[in-house]
Amino acid sequence: MKKNYKLSEYRGLVCIRASLKGLFILAIICIAMSCSNGSPQKNNSATPDDIHREKIFQTLQDAAKSGKQNVYIYADEKPSVIQKGDLVFVNVTAFSEDGKLISTTSAEIGNRPNNEWLRGFSAERYYPVAVIAGEKDGPPGVNEAVVGMKDGEKKTITVPAEKAFGARDPEKIKQYPAVRKLPRLAQLAPLSFVQQFGKFPVKGKKIDFNPYLDAGVVDVFESHVVLELTIKSKDRMEEVTYGSTRVALENDEFVIRLTPEIGAMFEIGEQQGWITESRSDTFTVDFNHPMAGKAMTLEVEIVDFTKASVADSYEIPWLEDYETGSERSRKESKPMVLLLYADWCQWSQRLMNDVLEDPRIARLHESFVWVKIDSDMHREYKEGFEQKSYPKLLILSPHEEVIMSLDGFNNVQVVSRALMEAHLSESPS
Repeated sequence: MKKNYKLSEYRGLVCIRASLKGLFILAIICIAMSCSNGSPQKNNSATPDDIHREKIFQTLQDAAKSGKQNVYIYADEKPSVIQKGDLVFVNVTAFSEDGKLISTTSAEIGNRPNNEWLRGFSAERYYPVAVIAGEKDGPPGVNEAVVGMKDGEKKTITVPAEKAFGARDPEKIKQYPAVRKLPRLAQLAPLSFVQQFGKFPVKGKKIDFNPYLDAGVVDVFESHVVLELTIKSKDRMEEVTYGSTRVALENDEFVIRLTPEIGAMFEIGEQQGWITESRSDTFTVDFNHPMAGKAMTLEVEIVDFTKASVADSYEIPWLEDYETGSERSRKESKPMVLLLYADWCQWSQRLMNDVLEDPRIARLHESFVWVKIDSDMHREYKEGFEQKSYPKLLILSPHEEVIMSLDGFNNVQVVSRALMEAHLSESPS
């Protein structure tokens, strides 16, 4: 299903619905237009207008031959300039206000020996990012900046804080204890002991109590278990990456004291923050993005672009048989994209219609073998790939090894990044 554009948003996009006879008439009109303005050139002297007229004629001619009822003609298209709706491949480098590097898609910039990176950031794999010119989603500020640019052109823009990483949130600043005290002789309920250590308490046995202490089971009663704690040897103690720890026995209790390093990264669960303050008994972690509340400078370089008239024609050649797809994947040495969906699931439909048909995804139609299976009807695939929810998108190597797996609905940016990572990892160096 092709994406529907509003004519008010995409000036010059015309959708012609006609019978085959009507298409032939339009093709003849197109020939007449070309002849009246000089027939399209076949040599190096052809102008962009000549090429554009020839493209319109070819579009109508192909539609007439194939029996298509809808024809998309971009009457206001300018081949050498990026316009709204074009698919653009761009290198983007982001800097903080004080010139520190946040991210870059350019290997040349990323590999400079004198780079000063913003804390917590470093180089990743380098490849141009794909954006749709003029659309709102994508890297902040980039989609608007590329409109009107040309191939190879560079531009520097400033993105205000509210459009970059947003304002600082005081609720994301947390305090944690820097000191923990445990009695030398500790007691645990038998059920708590089993839940914490995954085994039944046995008198005389030793256990790994925490990263700094061992424990011996002194006695076992119906109501509680008595443990005697001892300090681990230094080579068995866990070292933290955000500071140093010291363990001491004071007044018959063990005191574990953390000395945090200001500026060090601190992770808890899926949250990542930076230590901003350290006191005798507490330390403070800021989970805001380091660029929260700050403007950002972007260097934008056009690597290549594809006109909307071409990008919108990209289609994924779906197969609906796993064995056929697997055989083709091995034969062509291409990774396979496997979509497990349910026909009744609205998120499955959104992924297929809104995400996978987006030009940023569909442009990779020749880089993968594409297979989709209704795993609600064919349950063997749901069980075989341990599918817990709909939809599920997998990328498999030609040897049917899972390279990447995305559960549930994911947006264009997430899916595009996953496909590019898989494509680069499977491509010869």
